[in-house]
Formats: sequence, structure tokens, C-alpha cells
Amino acid sequence: MLKIFHLISVILFTVILSFNSVAQDKSYEEWYLKTKDSLDIYVREIGTAKDTVIIVHGGFGANHDYMLDAIKGLETQYHFVLYDQRGSTLSPAPIEKLTFPKNVEDLYLLISELKLKKAKIICHSMGTLVGMEFLKLHPEKVSSLILVGALPAKADTIDGSSIFSKRYEIQVDSLMNRKEVKDLKVYYESRNGSDSFQVG
Repeated sequence: MLKIFHLISVILFTVILSFNSVAQDKSYEEWYLKTKDSLDIYVREIGTAKDTVIIVHGGFGANHDYMLDAIKGLETQYHFVLYDQRGSTLSPAPIEKLTFPKNVEDLYLLISELKLKKAKIICHSMGTLVGMEFLKLHPEKVSSLILVGALPAKADTIDGSSIFSKRYEIQVDSLMNRKEVKDLKVYYESRNGSDSFQVG
């Protein structure tokens, strides 16, 4: 019990410190984009230049934060727009609203909200699928598309049946069946008397 209390204290202290440091940083603007299906997509704008670049993060379920180092020092040369895709940290969404076409639609909505005739877009990893599909559907809205760590242009998610490909499902299944995860599941179920334990 003491260990759990100590862990909770450390987590709360870390959260308070991170909120404090964010509150002191006035070098960016943040807001929420309302989607047609009533989700709130977190958007962060950094930089003072007129030339806008939209950044699409990877790892469906990840967030924009890890891309911040890639643009560090360029804030006076560009106006960067980063956002958490639906289902990601600051843009939560129920699973029934997590579809690949919706991710592409959100990018279109963001570009429209920013009143850009054409967009410069940088995409990373799984985000490259969003960028490539966006270019395919709306070539008139793209002036430049940069793909970093790109995935193959053809994927089994493009039909919209699922945001996750079969390959992803196999990878998740493999990770969830590791001995370490199973041991954790048994431990927490025995402590809580619950069979609803989930990881990720």
C-alpha cells in the first residue's frame, strides 16, 4: 500500500510540474478543432512566420509532442501547426469514430479552418498514410508533402473498414501475449477482482 501511495505521489508531482512548465511557456497557441462528428481535435501553433507547415504525427494513438524537437529553432522561419489525431492523447475519441477516412477528413477540416488554399504538410511514420491518402483525394490542397519514415503507399486500411491494419493487429496480439504483460494482468486482476484489465 505504501508503494502504491508513493507511486501516486510521484505521478501527481510530475503532472503538476509539467503543467507548471507548460503554463509558463507562452511561445505557442493551442485550441480545439470541432469535427463534423463532434470530436475535439487538439491543435498547437508554433512560430511567427507567414509560411505555414502542418505536421502529422505517426503511430496512431501517439501524439504531436515527439515532433517538437524536429522543428526546434525554426520558429522564426515557419508557422508550424501540429495536432493530435483523433484517438490520440489530447484528442480522445470512442473506438467507433476511429476510422482512416475520418483521420484524412480531419486534416482537410484543419486546412480549411486555417484558411489555407494549399498546404505544406510533413508526415511521419503512420501519419504518412494520412498524408498520401489526403494528396490522392485532394491534390489541389497540397503544395508540398514531405514523408518521413514513410510506410508503403498501399495499405489495407484505405478502404475505411478499420484504422488498424491486419499487421498492426498481429503486432498488438503478440505484445499483449508476452509473459510480462500476462503476469501484470494476473497481478492486477487479483488485486482488483476484475477481468477488465487493459494495456495501452
